[in-house]
Order: sequence, then structure tokens, then C-alpha cells
Amino acid sequence: MLAQKAKSVQGYDPAKAKANYEKALVSWKAADAKWEKEKKGKRPRRPKFQQHPALSPNMPSAIYNGMIAPIVGYSSRGAIWYQGESNARGEGSNAYGELLECLIQDWRKRWGSNLSFYYVQIANFEKWSDKQGWVNVQDEMRRLLDDSNSKTGHIGMATINDIGHPTNIHPGNKKDVGQRLARWAFNQDYGMKDVVVSGPLYKSYAVKGSAIEITFEHATGLKSRDAKPLGSFEIAGADNQWKPAEAKIAGSKIVVSNKQVSNPTQARYAWKSNPTDANLVNGEGLPTSCFITK
Repeated sequence: MLAQKAKSVQGYDPAKAKANYEKALVSWKAADAKWEKEKKGKRPRRPKFQQHPALSPNMPSAIYNGMIAPIVGYSSRGAIWYQGESNARGEGSNAYGELLECLIQDWRKRWGSNLSFYYVQIANFEKWSDKQGWVNVQDEMRRLLDDSNSKTGHIGMATINDIGHPTNIHPGNKKDVGQRLARWAFNQDYGMKDVVVSGPLYKSYAVKGSAIEITFEHATGLKSRDAKPLGSFEIAGADNQWKPAEAKIAGSKIVVSNKQVSNPTQARYAWKSNPTDANLVNGEGLPTSCFITK
């Protein structure tokens, strides 16, 4: 994604943009004058000038000088991050992990390589047009946590797909969010190694005949949050036809199956923008992040 952004900046031609705008403006004036006389249909919109891509608020680092540069140099033990909702659209949703990783690397260059970085996975939210994009960002965050901690450590993620609001993109429950972030700091920065940092996080899977066995990290005491059968698990074969899966707890693992899928190859969990039936938690009552086994 960053390469694409750089290409758009390098390929911008201000003279061409000006010529295109002036041409479109002439056409619009004629169409608008016609509309004024006839008053039929929707009034044509005035064209917008194509600004330089580097001036777009959606350009990575667009607000760096205003928001971050002034505080570089002040001492900091760590940072917390709760963003990502506006990235959950289109193809860009699959690049969120790349962007966030670059941000972490940049901040560690400025504050030191030992800067702790703890972030919040975006919450469950029903009222969103690109529901797949929403899940993509959630899963990008999960994958970044797995990849980054295997390399550098001191990166943590708070899963909150159980305390969001279906119609409010900024859910009001910030207490649980803060407490879940604090778990990472207590464990990683203050030496409280007995503090469980997260709910179950997908680690690996194995096909066992007509079932799939899923292994998790932070999985001590796996249980259903509401004492109901485990929900939000799905299973599919090579045809990618997803079916609801029956899920059973086997120690620190989950075994999923569906009689209609005799040769499963993949499984997923909470693969919705608002997975109301996602109820797998660990002994601390912390929720399981969405995941897909690929």
C-alpha cells in the first residue's frame, strides 16, 4: 500500500490536473445552466480539483508534523493506540497491518527500540457498509500482534469484540478497554508475569479426519461466556463454502466440525463485523479474537 501511495505522489502532474479541472468546469457550467432552465432531475455537481495526493488527509503521515513531531524528545515508556475504523473499506483494509507496523517502527526510531506499543482491536460494529473490510482490519491487527511479538516483543492487543455497540462506532465502555490494555503493561513493563494479557489468540490448526482441531495461546480455562454452546465458528472445504460449525472444548483446544463438510480444510471464528454469537473466552473471561486458519 505504501508503494502505491508513493507512486501516486510521484505520478501527480499539476499542469494536467489543472487542465482536466478547467475542462470539467466548462462542461459543468453548461450542464448547470441547462438545469437552471429546465429544473429536471438532480442538479449537476461542480467538479472538484484533483489536489496533490500528499495533501490528502488519508495519506500516511499526513498529520505527523502537527500531532507527533512536537512531542518527539519527551520521554515515554510506551504508547497506546485505538484507531483503524476509517481504514475498514475496500482493498486498503488488507493493508492495515503494514501501516501500523511502519508506524510502530517509526516511533521506536524516535523514542527508542524498547518503546512498548499496545493497541485496541476495533470493536464489534453492525452499522458499517463494508462488513468484510471491518473484519479484515480486525484480523490484520491480530496478525500484526503475532508477527511483531515473534520479532520484537512489547506489543500487545486488547480484543473488544464483546463490548462494542452495534450502531455506535465509538462505544461508551472505555473502562474495560483500559483494563485490558493495562494487562499488557502490567505483564510486559512492570514484571507482573502472573497477569493474563489477553483472551485466546489463534495459534495453529490441524485437520483431524472430518474435523479441525484449533490450538490457541492464552487458552487456560476455555469456556463459553454465557454457558451456551460455542458460537461463531465456521468450517469449509476447498470449495470455500462456509458452514456453521459445532465447536467443542478439548483442554486448551477447540475441535470444530459440520456433517456437511466431510473434508474440511479451513475454519474461522467471529468472522463478522458484529459477531453476537461469539462467546469463547478463557478463564479470565477475556474474549477470543476473530481469526481464519490460513
